[in-house]
Amino acid sequence: MRSYKTTIIALVVLIAAIAAFFGVKHFLGDDETEEEAANSTYVSMFNISVDDVVKIRANNSEYFSLYKSEEEWYSDSHTELEIYTESVEDIIEDFSSLKGNIIKDFESLSDYSINEVSPYTELELSDGTVFRLVFGTTDSQAS
Repeated sequence: MRSYKTTIIALVVLIAAIAAFFGVKHFLGDDETEEEAANSTYVSMFNISVDDVVKIRANNSEYFSLYKSEEEWYSDSHTELEIYTESVEDIIEDFSSLKGNIIKDFESLSDYSINEVSPYTELELSDGTVFRLVFGTTDSQAS
């Protein structure tokens, strides 16, 4: 009987926490100012077919590279790893479904912490086209 009461109490607390989260989210709303909204556009970033990708490169704190040969994926940078083709295809699908803001008015990419050593991920297509996603901050650091 005691575990039943504990379960009911835990369920009530969970429901209250979820309700509080959505309540606070609703009342806080979107912090984006009208000027920020006018200077950026939220769009799909890539339109990539999984079959067209032949190389993937990423550099965060370590360089990582994959290439496709005869419909199988292999690693250039970490040859000891066994690569599962289905997992790589899932990553490509996730990459191609990314959305983000296009910043229209900025003075320098460094305002968004983007520079030569910023982390990135690249996908290269069979026609030689390279899509590079460079990671920075979401808000301008300029004061």
